[in-house]
Amino acid sequence: MNIKLFTSLVFATVMTVCDTQAQSIVTQDATTEDYIKLLNNAGYQVYSFDISSMEKDKYGFTPTIMKYENGKVTNLHQIFDEIGFVFTNSEPKFTINISPINDHEINCHYQFKKNNSIDTKLKFKKVKGRYGFVRIPFVIPDEFKTDEFIPLVAISSYWYDKKEKIVRNCDVDEFDTDYLNTATFKYSPLIYVIGVKCRKM
Repeated sequence: MNIKLFTSLVFATVMTVCDTQAQSIVTQDATTEDYIKLLNNAGYQVYSFDISSMEKDKYGFTPTIMKYENGKVTNLHQIFDEIGFVFTNSEPKFTINISPINDHEINCHYQFKKNNSIDTKLKFKKVKGRYGFVRIPFVIPDEFKTDEFIPLVAISSYWYDKKEKIVRNCDVDEFDTDYLNTATFKYSPLIYVIGVKCRKM
């Protein structure tokens, strides 16, 4: 085959393929799940919670963090203001974003709506000369009950295992209602349980 003819055929084929591919490209709106995947891939942990059962009703939400430190429990919800929202079909979820600031401090970001969010910083201490913490979610309830604390995510410090003589933090993949009897809550010197309280307004 003539080289010029062959080159012309290859060029025409490539242009046809490119033209076909260009015609198949369509724009698509990004979803909340798309953004969550991007953040997780960048080292942030984002948890999304379905509150569609509360649509069209008005609820007051109080972001709440319970602090467990060496057996003592502190309710940190007073660091937040109560936030009231009207949830509609366009806002069936809220998210909690946990992101590291440095090796001993994290930021907890509650996002209820595009323009309604709140942040707080949580600090950890060294255990045997090192920092370390693990994030473990709770089993999500079928519905968000009002007037009680709903735990969603626990962030726990490493602890020193005297028997094995190592610093560790290994436990279940998900906490259930019996979480206070787990290794984390028995041995970790510092745990933040991130959740919410809600009431019908």
